Amino acid sequence: MHVNAQPMKAAEINLGKLFTNDFDFVIPEYQRPYAWGQEEALQLLADFEGALERDTEEPYFLGSVVLVKDAASSHSEVIDGQQRLTTLTILLSVLRDLVDDPAFRSAVHGFVEEPAVEWDDLPARPRLTLRPRDREFFRKHVQKDGATAALVDISDNQTSTDSQRGIRDNAKVLREKLVAWGESRLKELFKMLAKRTFVVTVSTPDLNSAYRIFSVMNARGLALAPSDIFKSQVIGAIPEQSRQHYADLW
Repeated sequence: MHVNAQPMKAAEINLGKLFTNDFDFVIPEYQRPYAWGQEEALQLLADFEGALERDTEEPYFLGSVVLVKDAASSHSEVIDGQQRLTTLTILLSVLRDLVDDPAFRSAVHGFVEEPAVEWDDLPARPRLTLRPRDREFFRKHVQKDGATAALVDISDNQTSTDSQRGIRDNAKVLREKLVAWGESRLKELFKMLAKRTFVVTVSTPDLNSAYRIFSVMNARGLALAPSDIFKSQVIGAIPEQSRQHYADLW
């Protein structure tokens, strides 16, 4: 019996096209938590700084992102790339909150949050949605315009997971580095990120297919175990209003 293979789509795109309405990134409940520490966050910034100092139009390749995504929908479940997408969002949010130029600040914020459409009563939406237990923290303390200035002073008592403490600590070290740059250099960094920083998006509408792609590519990051895939299928079969409860129990 012939079985049609699930369609796969791969594309090399810059961040200026990645953080648009074409993609609505969601970290599924079965994914492991955000786990990058200060060393990884600072290394990412150092890599960007090196690319910026080369002062050329040479593209900077950031890596790949593996998604469960239907071509007809913007909904994009992130199978590989959570750490980079989350850290990029932290970096962009810190950068946004350090500049004074309203137009430029708005441009950076557009990479973090899809603007509201007032005439259609559509509220602003985050470009990246984290796992449920960290989602509201990230939205309130990172993605909202101006939020990262206060985030760096949040105490451990105001956080409930290791991921939230990591988000705070990474925002703090990135802010400490970028605050000394000056607005003109921050603008150059943003232009470099938007225009000539590229990722390869690999998308398929089937979870098992996405996991096979991830395994073959052997991409950097925290690999999903077979139990993670099984968990995703079990949790996915539960009615949406009950999924969080059973994901927490698991």
